[in-house]
Amino acid sequence: MDAIAAGKLGLGQIVVVSQIPTKRSLVEVGRDREGFWRTYAIEGPELYIKIYEYFPRKPYQALGWLEGHDDLRQRIEVRLESLNSIAGQQARAKLDAADDERDATRAEQEAKDAAKQERDDTRAAEIKEWAAEHGSTRLKAQIELGLDGWPLYLHERLTADWTPVTGPGTDDFASPELDNDGEHGVTLVNPSLLLAKAAKQIATRAVELGLAADIDDAIGSIEIVPIEFAIDSDDYSEEEMCERQEYVTFAGYRPGSEAFETKTIRFRCEE
Repeated sequence: MDAIAAGKLGLGQIVVVSQIPTKRSLVEVGRDREGFWRTYAIEGPELYIKIYEYFPRKPYQALGWLEGHDDLRQRIEVRLESLNSIAGQQARAKLDAADDERDATRAEQEAKDAAKQERDDTRAAEIKEWAAEHGSTRLKAQIELGLDGWPLYLHERLTADWTPVTGPGTDDFASPELDNDGEHGVTLVNPSLLLAKAAKQIATRAVELGLAADIDDAIGSIEIVPIEFAIDSDDYSEEEMCERQEYVTFAGYRPGSEAFETKTIRFRCEE
């Protein structure tokens, strides 16, 4: 400790005397006509020291250490150049790897953005084309204003696609609606004849719309579920504040091409 307090030890020596576990790595070495130098790092627990050392050439020449040792000097020069080359190559390799990773991330994001833009453009073109032939005056007006027509298009397309099932002259189905509740966790195991018949009709229409390969495929996306709705009224007791209704849900409805995401829709059958 006295030697440390007296300033007789360098940083590297202090680390050794203090018995701090460390590792040393050479950062850079070099030489010119005036001398030699090196930069190295000492790393340990909560310790990082970067040291630069410079060795003037003249004192070593005065001692004769550098005279008559051309082979040694040449070997030193080759070694110094090699170390510099290795350090430079490692640094460049790290930078190149970072650049490659950044470029890959950017390319991936650009590909996702391009795919999304392509889907959006396809959706917009389909909505515009469908609205021109089947859309309401309101939907057409929205598109003329430069709007995409969503979600009005979704509701009009939903109604139009399922009119053969829910329209005039069919069984007493209510118009289809989006099932935003998602999975209900309960499936009726003993549905009424009307519900079973409705499920079959919905499966048949799904095949006609190209939403399923066949009836069995369509039935795989169908559930018959009970749904409870809160009743906002003062005429019911607390136990009667929920109204239970039974629905047929279809989880594979797509209102257009594959540019559109699939939706779950539901149908209520009126006894």
